[in-house]
Amino acid sequence: MFRFFLALIFSLTMSTQIFADRKEDIAAFKKAYSDYQASLKSNNNTALYVAAKKAYEAGLMAFGDTHTNTANLALNYAQAANGANKKDEAQQAINTAEKLYKNIYGEDSREMVDIYLEKAKANLEVFEDRRAGKRYYNKALKLTQKHYEKDSLLEGVIRSEIGEILLYDAQAKEAISHFRKATKILEKHGDIAKTYLARTNFSTGKYYLADKKHKKATEALNASLAVYEELAPSAQVTLANHAILIRAYEEQGLSEKATEHCRAIGAASPHDPNQDYKPVYFSNPIYPRSAQTAGSEGYTIVELTVDSDGFVKDPRVVESKGTTAFHKASIEAAKKFRYAPRFENGKAVATEGVKYRFSFKLAG
Repeated sequence: MFRFFLALIFSLTMSTQIFADRKEDIAAFKKAYSDYQASLKSNNNTALYVAAKKAYEAGLMAFGDTHTNTANLALNYAQAANGANKKDEAQQAINTAEKLYKNIYGEDSREMVDIYLEKAKANLEVFEDRRAGKRYYNKALKLTQKHYEKDSLLEGVIRSEIGEILLYDAQAKEAISHFRKATKILEKHGDIAKTYLARTNFSTGKYYLADKKHKKATEALNASLAVYEELAPSAQVTLANHAILIRAYEEQGLSEKATEHCRAIGAASPHDPNQDYKPVYFSNPIYPRSAQTAGSEGYTIVELTVDSDGFVKDPRVVESKGTTAFHKASIEAAKKFRYAPRFENGKAVATEGVKYRFSFKLAG
């Protein structure tokens, strides 16, 4: 899953006495930290990790292990190690940062929010421990509610993140509770919260669609799509948003409303002749009762035409194995498919000779 986190910015404070006593260490640190700042702009996770590690090590020599600078540098190092997927170092760095922060600021301090957010992110993305990720998000949420203003942007973001975990873990009722609270909070923060709100609406829409609440699903999904279309019309998240809206409309029998989203995906996805042409919405065939009774299994290959709006035309079975009862079931299912039409010179065109294989296997 892609992530939305608030940027954490740390200021470094250096006293006159430190400069006087540790000129060489300070000079080495200033060089290492300058390299780290430059690497932040490189968009290279490995380079950032190397620079963050050197800056932390130089800072430790310059300031010792009880200084706020060292604590901040340890957190920078942990973030960079996570980004570079250096699991062991990430674990060690974040634990070091946590210890330093607790010693300097206190376990119940505002500053610990940054630590718990990073630990949550690390456990989700690097260590693949969802329970620990949720636990640290909850700790961050508790401290955010204590130290930040009511309905802060940070609380909205954290609630959205917790909702994502709960939704993934099929804890739907808890998830939608967090999404609703996140939405109310994020709506108060205007443009600065726009991308966070879009992601929350996207997840909310997926929840409602799974719950067969199609009207609420389309409202939330159209709200998220408006933002994604504005910011990145060809991005994967935008295309995924279109695809889920197709499903939402098709399940309501609103095929014409789904068409604009089929065409949007087609326009943004150049045709690759080396890849299978797959539907963006499909319906599984109904297993024929006669075949079930007889214990028959097999497959069919259906050939069809996709028109310029992504509808299926003229499906027919061109190859099969097993009972002919599979033929009708396959054709009826294929008629419900929707495709993203292919585009040539900026215009949607029909595509003939598209093939799809249906497999019929009995459970057991």
